[in-house]
Amino acid sequence: MEMKKFVAMLFVGIMLLSLVPLALADEGNETSDEDVCVEDSDCDADEFCDAGECADLESEDEAETEIMRTPYGASVRLVQLERAIENNIAHGERIVDAILANDENADVDELNRILDDMRVLVLEVQNLDLENKTPQELAEEYVEIKSSARELAKEFRTQAREFFTKEDADALRARLRDWKSDKEEQLKARFEETREKYNAEKLRNLLRRLGVEDEELIEEVIAGATNLGEAKKFVQIHAEKAAKEVKVKAVKEFKEDKERAEVFMRAAALNAQVRIEQRLREHVEIQENGQGPEMGAERLRARAEIES
Repeated sequence: MEMKKFVAMLFVGIMLLSLVPLALADEGNETSDEDVCVEDSDCDADEFCDAGECADLESEDEAETEIMRTPYGASVRLVQLERAIENNIAHGERIVDAILANDENADVDELNRILDDMRVLVLEVQNLDLENKTPQELAEEYVEIKSSARELAKEFRTQAREFFTKEDADALRARLRDWKSDKEEQLKARFEETREKYNAEKLRNLLRRLGVEDEELIEEVIAGATNLGEAKKFVQIHAEKAAKEVKVKAVKEFKEDKERAEVFMRAAALNAQVRIEQRLREHVEIQENGQGPEMGAERLRARAEIES
């Protein structure tokens, strides 16, 4: 009896673990939304960090691609990424304004160049073809663009730091935290709509493994009327009631899916690294040839147009 109880508890645990990627797409667990920062601040858990200051970001990027195996999952991550970069641009513009308000003759050309490069990255995200690109390709480009966004954010932060005293930087950071652009509100609405569709898709597939059909619940998830906690309780109830053969089949499918996800995520990370190194070589070539930031932005725009 104790062994049967243990097996039943293990099965319920596995079914709830299946909802982890769903949780990653929930509002409180956005991984790209506030990561790229332009504030003159020390590294913390909500920011991209310099090497050695925070957790392994490559592993984080790799893990984030798991949900990109489905169209809705890919949409969630790409909207998050676009939202993060747009937020950086909006904050960066306000930082430049603050610099010029303090000194109208300040040389902010380099800061504006970085913001232009960020705008090109937004164009790259927007031009990704979700219908014709494979999930693997989308995941690779997600990691590549996010890596570039991270480097630009760090570069902007380093440059902007030179214009502020610590007191001025602290005051500006406080103002930026309470400020949201109109575009941010639009992107937040897009994210929430896409997230609910992804959550509904994930829940529907999980319930099917349990032999359960409940379109009313799925519609409630899409509408945002049922949250993740309530969905977990619903899954737990049906997991506990499931017949033995259903449990055995569901556990087998879960394990197989996790293995496929591991292969997918690792391949995305490795292939993205090649793309990142190519982008870096292009950047170095531009600098060595003295072509300037305009040529770099032009190449990025050309890349975005070719891949669209």
